[in-house]
Amino acid sequence: LTNIFKIVLILNAAPLVAFVAVAAIDSVFGAIGMVAVYRMNGFSVRAWRMSVTRARELLSESWPLMLSGTLIIVYLKIDQVMLGRMLGLAAVGIYSTAVRISEVWYFVPVIITTSVFPALIRSKGHGKDVYYGRLQQLFDLLAGLALALAFAMTFAARPLMHVLYGERFAGAGQILVIHIWAGLFVFVKAALNSWSINEGHVKFVFASNLVGAVVNVVMNLFLIPVYGGVGAAVATVVSYGAAGYLICFFYRKSLGMARMITLAFIVPVRAVAWLAAGRGRGSSG
Repeated sequence: LTNIFKIVLILNAAPLVAFVAVAAIDSVFGAIGMVAVYRMNGFSVRAWRMSVTRARELLSESWPLMLSGTLIIVYLKIDQVMLGRMLGLAAVGIYSTAVRISEVWYFVPVIITTSVFPALIRSKGHGKDVYYGRLQQLFDLLAGLALALAFAMTFAARPLMHVLYGERFAGAGQILVIHIWAGLFVFVKAALNSWSINEGHVKFVFASNLVGAVVNVVMNLFLIPVYGGVGAAVATVVSYGAAGYLICFFYRKSLGMARMITLAFIVPVRAVAWLAAGRGRGSSG
């Protein structure tokens, strides 16, 4: 409903403050909706009781995640801010057009990870081999989807941008060809973050996002003045790779995740080898 209202505001050239008000209203009605569903399921907000001790425990456990949320905003959007400051709004317009197409898929790993992770956690009761075997399957699934999307978009990006936005945004095609590969690290990091939180490695989540933010800012400083939006896209891919993969090699407890993610990146090769081995056994039989 709020998105429909936003369209009405756009068509009527409403001021910026109107869109801010709609965003606030959206949050308010979302909260009201959650309370309503909570009551419909037989619970009552009036039954809540405050525990200072529990609040302190939650705060001590969650502060790295709260700071991580801020850092995620930094390294997701700082490229557009820096691009605008260095090259102007026209460059941002072309770049953001490509980024919207690239990032539209980022809800997929969140949905998949949120759906399967409770069952994955329960599998720990069957032993570490089962648990880590299923975790590897999750990494394989996410990496396989991201690779399929990235390969497809690599060939389709330029004609797609031309069809959707016309000749004025032709430069966005090249940016999309590069930026789409950042999704590979976004997909696997969704599972990596869930593993980190479940195992209590919340400071690792914070460290990974800090590394991503720093790498993104530094690389943008050097690449944007020379390569423009293409440089910003390269910085995005490298920073996402640092935050979602390379960081695993520098933390002892995440070395196993580094191995799993590496195996996930070569899942097409592993699939071909598995099929070839199956045919070989069939021929022998």
